[in-house]
Amino acid sequence: MLVNKIRTKIVLTLLLITLLPVLPLYFLLKNFLAQSLEVGFNKKVEAALEDATGQTRRLYSKYKEETLLLAEKYASNPKVLKFYFNENMVNPPLDEIDSTTTVILFDHNGKVKFKANQNLPIPLQAQEIAQILHHKEPGVLKTEVSSITAFAPVLEGRQYRGFVLVHSKLPQDFVKESRSIVEVHQMFKTLGWAREDIQRSFLMAFFVVYAPFALFSILMGYL
Repeated sequence: MLVNKIRTKIVLTLLLITLLPVLPLYFLLKNFLAQSLEVGFNKKVEAALEDATGQTRRLYSKYKEETLLLAEKYASNPKVLKFYFNENMVNPPLDEIDSTTTVILFDHNGKVKFKANQNLPIPLQAQEIAQILHHKEPGVLKTEVSSITAFAPVLEGRQYRGFVLVHSKLPQDFVKESRSIVEVHQMFKTLGWAREDIQRSFLMAFFVVYAPFALFSILMGYL
């Protein structure tokens, strides 16, 4: 009995010795984690991210509206309509087009009559072209992170002559910044949802690390 009592005291002493230096470290790391989460998940950071995301959406909507208006402008231009009837006219009298914009004039069969910026590819597949043939209302066909594609029908009265397609590449700075904002916002929300899981995982990881030391102390006490 005396031996068992001594052995028990030795085991408890060893456990206490291993726990004493670990316990302050645990609370230190726990507080550090909690403060780090508070810094990242406060209302100001969340509001700033929401504001940045909102501004990105508004600017993207502005680019989309400008692309659609440009397609409508070309489609309603009398000189462009004249180009559809004059086979001898090589190029339609379009305004100067920058290098990031593709303007394509299609006939009523979906064939290309004119393409500005020949070095840029046609941004549509044949199936997509077929889908917008004979549409008598303009619209935005494709919206991507880096570009916007809009179309507008060319009409002579009620007669459909074809359509104008405008494909605009968005500024690289905007694309880069918007992607960064979206990624950070998504990461923020994901970490916010997993906040309790992070703290719980930290607690489990800490005791998983401590458990071998405790087991070693118990074994040493019984050897």
